[in-house]
Amino acid sequence: MTPTLFDVYDILGLAVDGDLVTCRLIKDLRKFIEDNLGIVLDGNLASLRHTWLKMNFRELPPDATPFFEDIKGVNTYAWGATALAFLYRSLGKACAFKRRHFSGLATLMQCWSYEHIMHTRPILRSIPQNIPRAKRWEPPKKYHGNPKNLMPPIRQEIDNLQPNEVIWNPYFNPDKVISDDRQQAFQTAMCPTTLIFDDIVEPYMPDLICHQFGAKQGISKNPLVVNKIASWLSRHDRIMSDIQQDTANRLPSEEYKAWYNLVSHPLIHNVANSPKDILQPHIHEEEEVVPAHEPQYIMRPRGYEDQLIRLY
Repeated sequence: MTPTLFDVYDILGLAVDGDLVTCRLIKDLRKFIEDNLGIVLDGNLASLRHTWLKMNFRELPPDATPFFEDIKGVNTYAWGATALAFLYRSLGKACAFKRRHFSGLATLMQCWSYEHIMHTRPILRSIPQNIPRAKRWEPPKKYHGNPKNLMPPIRQEIDNLQPNEVIWNPYFNPDKVISDDRQQAFQTAMCPTTLIFDDIVEPYMPDLICHQFGAKQGISKNPLVVNKIASWLSRHDRIMSDIQQDTANRLPSEEYKAWYNLVSHPLIHNVANSPKDILQPHIHEEEEVVPAHEPQYIMRPRGYEDQLIRLY
């Protein structure tokens, strides 16, 4: 499972279709700020802090529009694809050894887990239909208790998660009629492409997560090897059109399991705890968790990717 473009669209209300968000070099930052924000800054200037922008521009005056460069073109960009590209890159960094910080869009990741995983969700709020779904999970104003005490049981719940305990598509039923804009966003989310934000380039492969689109999971194709920008511009030409409706209660076929065991890491677990096959139906039983002072993981040896290339 992974956040998709449709998750971004429904949770945050950001457009997932449009132009790429790229940046250009600003030679004179002081002049750029003065021209676009209408403020003359003193002293040495190398960057702007978000806290300063929030303090000075939390509420804009009615005549502020002329100060912003190309403000009318803002709604032509795929901000949702930008947010997802940054999240993918941040998750990749967060998995690195000894990495302590996560710089991605935490709101999206947190609300995505609430939408798809029942064990971790707080109390559901009622919101109007035109409001982004992230507002459904707005926490109460006051929080009591130590959140660190919640981590061990939450980790245990996620480790024991079974396919029938996941809400694969929480947004609408397959037979439900949805609006044209949501249908367009859903179709875009089913297009293998490349997500680009400035110097960040991340592959977007929905064919790896067909269950989230109500389809049977098949063996994935090779990643795209094309021009990255052309991949985004021609994304609708590669919509997944050959997928089949899932009728196996989300359980994979034996053919898929054999392929997955060959090319991936079926189980990554602490060696102090016995593994279990998460791809098979499972009845919850009380399990004794053996604590380990140092995490140890079962991984495949280096070079197995080269072996797979020779096989194909």
